[in-house]
Amino acid sequence: MDKDDKIEEMSERLVLCTSDLVDTIVNLFTLNSTPEQQPEQNGTLEVPTGAISLHVCADYLSNKFAQTFTTDELKELCESRNLPHTIVQGKGISCHAVKVAAWIKKNIIEECEGKPLELETVYLGKDPPTFGVPLSLCNISGLRVIQVTKFPPCIYFLVRKKEVVYVGQSISLMSRIQGHGDKDFDSVFYVAVLESRIVETEDAFIRAMQPIYNKTHRDEIPTDRDKQILLEFA
Repeated sequence: MDKDDKIEEMSERLVLCTSDLVDTIVNLFTLNSTPEQQPEQNGTLEVPTGAISLHVCADYLSNKFAQTFTTDELKELCESRNLPHTIVQGKGISCHAVKVAAWIKKNIIEECEGKPLELETVYLGKDPPTFGVPLSLCNISGLRVIQVTKFPPCIYFLVRKKEVVYVGQSISLMSRIQGHGDKDFDSVFYVAVLESRIVETEDAFIRAMQPIYNKTHRDEIPTDRDKQILLEFA
């Protein structure tokens, strides 16, 4: 075998060895990519792991709860020491997605399973009722029950004959409604909002609905920001 033949044979062996080495490396990566090492999944939503920035957390929460959360809102909750978070040597705020999501679900997200429709709670009769009325009140004709509820910061709507006649905001809904004795309405509805966004949300609803009792913003055209806010309640 001459010199050229030996060089050609060695080249062929080198190519084969290189190919085997590449296959081995690929197999090793395939074996190491087990499901346990993949990012945790929540349905089709990837849950960030470890300490993350408020910006990343806000994006994750917005996707998880189908409700817009901003970095400023999370920062406000952290600065009030309500939201779980971490501060390292005063250099910035970080948090863990799972802990924050659990806190949001417990303290901000309201889940309602519903109940049978009751137009009003009225008791008429002589026998003791079944919903906890004291015996001393059982024989009072037309007795009604008011459910005592602690209301969150909210936007409320005064309604007359299925038409919104006033939009307002309040952090103490029951006392605020009592101040509307000068208005004609037959029912009240409300939606909970963050206190930091209560003013802009109220303005957006007023411009969109133009209620007859609202004086400010009623005749203004809804802005692009208003449309973004209202989409959050769609």
